[in-house]
Amino acid sequence: MVETQPKNGRRQWRTALAAALVCSFGLAACGGGDEGPRANSFAGKLLRGTSEDVKTIDTEKFGARPPCPPLAIRTGTQTHVIYDRGRDGDPEGIRFQATITETARDCKKTATGELGISVGVAGRVLAGPRGGGGEVKLPVRIVVVEPNAPGGEDRVVYSQLHQIPVTVSEAAPSVLWTKVDDSIVVPLQQGFKIFVGFDSRGKK
Repeated sequence: MVETQPKNGRRQWRTALAAALVCSFGLAACGGGDEGPRANSFAGKLLRGTSEDVKTIDTEKFGARPPCPPLAIRTGTQTHVIYDRGRDGDPEGIRFQATITETARDCKKTATGELGISVGVAGRVLAGPRGGGGEVKLPVRIVVVEPNAPGGEDRVVYSQLHQIPVTVSEAAPSVLWTKVDDSIVVPLQQGFKIFVGFDSRGKK
């Protein structure tokens, strides 16, 4: 589910995510400020990959956190529908429908003086009238752009398409999923924006 975390961390997080979504399932995005998510909040646990509370440390030993770019779900990409073959657009032909319900991001200054960003995305997959069981691969793209870059156009500084496998069964037709991308490194400057969303036609 989360490629960068150990298996035991992923199992712990599934339990924490299920509990967190009971209270916050309707949110489309979170972590809008520059301070980053609170460590024990939904967003913090999503990015840390564990349901355990964070331990208190002496913050004076660390420098100020760099500003984190705002994060948003790109318009029109919050839902991904998989239809039975030949029945695109037919509500009765839906096999699975996936949604993005939560997002989070955290930033830090790297040892090389750049901005390291971790982005977390979570949601749910529902089986439709033609669903049943099986594995679904969710095409989630994470992009960092510099709006109005020199030349007047938006410049893409990072773009990655993640194929997230989710198994749906007849016994569990509604499944939660998560993804954390902590490999994002961009120049340490302000003005970037982060977008996430489903990209069914995209290429890596």
